[in-house]
Amino acid sequence: MAPHRHADITTHGLSLLSVTPMRREAGERSEMVSQLLFGEWYRVIEERGGWLYIASGMDGYEGWIDSRLFYGISGSCYEALVSDPPPVVASAFVTAVPAVGEGRFFAPESLAAQRPVFLPAGSRLHGWNPDSRAFHVDSMVFSLKGRGGKIIRPRTSLAGIVTTARLFLHTPYLWG
Repeated sequence: MAPHRHADITTHGLSLLSVTPMRREAGERSEMVSQLLFGEWYRVIEERGGWLYIASGMDGYEGWIDSRLFYGISGSCYEALVSDPPPVVASAFVTAVPAVGEGRFFAPESLAAQRPVFLPAGSRLHGWNPDSRAFHVDSMVFSLKGRGGKIIRPRTSLAGIVTTARLFLHTPYLWG
C-alpha cells in the first residue's frame, strides 16, 4: 500500500497509483467494477471498515476503494480539477520518476520512493510543465523519463472530443 496524507479521511481524494481498483462491495474478494487511473479525483461518500465508497470525479461512477489507497485533497482543489481538468497521457504508458531533491513520493517510509510510476493512457498530470516534462501533486514533483509519451490537454469542442477519442481506439475494456 502507498498513498497517505490523511490524519482524517476528508471528502475528496486523488488516485496516486497507476491503477486503483474500484469494487462493487467493500472487500478484496468483491468484483472490480471500475478503476481510477493516476491523477483522477473522486468524492468520498461513505467510510466503512477500512473501505471508502467513492464517486469518480471523471464520470460519477461509484464503487469501493481500500482506504489505505486514499490521498486526501481539499474541496477547492477538487473543484479546480472539475472546472479545469489537467492534461492527460495519450500514449500506452509513460514512466514518471520522483524528481531528485524536490518533494517526496508517497509516504517517506515507502520503498516506492526509489521506484518509477508507470502511468497508463488516461492518467492525469497535475501542474504539467511541457518544457521540463514535470508535474506535481502537492509537494511531490515527478518528471517523465525519456522523450517519448504523448501528453494532451482535454478538448471540449466536438471536433476536439472526436480527435481525442480516436487516440484511445482499440483500448481494451476491463470488466470485473
